[in-house]
Amino acid sequence: MTGDRSIGNNHYSFDRLHAQGVDSSTSIAIGNLQFSIADGTITGDGRFEQLTVMEAKVLLFLSSNPDVVLDKDTISQGVWGYSNTGRLVDVYVTKLRPKLDQKIRIETVRGAGFTYNSDAALLLKPQ
Repeated sequence: MTGDRSIGNNHYSFDRLHAQGVDSSTSIAIGNLQFSIADGTITGDGRFEQLTVMEAKVLLFLSSNPDVVLDKDTISQGVWGYSNTGRLVDVYVTKLRPKLDQKIRIETVRGAGFTYNSDAALLLKPQ
């Protein structure tokens, strides 16, 4: 039963994002990919990726701050609402990177944090 519970906790649930003020009618076009906030999927270029709620929140936070170097504490505060000095942000960035297009980069800035590459146009639009 514990295994089922952990899988359920990681499953994408828009209700959890909506409770934090994210509009379900919004999707994000990043380069050739489309991120649907309503169901937590990334599609385009023959790809289909399902994000967890936390991956979606990290992507939303970083993409809303393009080309800004954000330290891990700032990301942790923005995504989880508390400071985390551990490797939590590293873990989610590592999980998220392979799900994005190669042109879309979350770059590590050594000793400073992470930055989201905005070369791929970011557009918020209703579905």
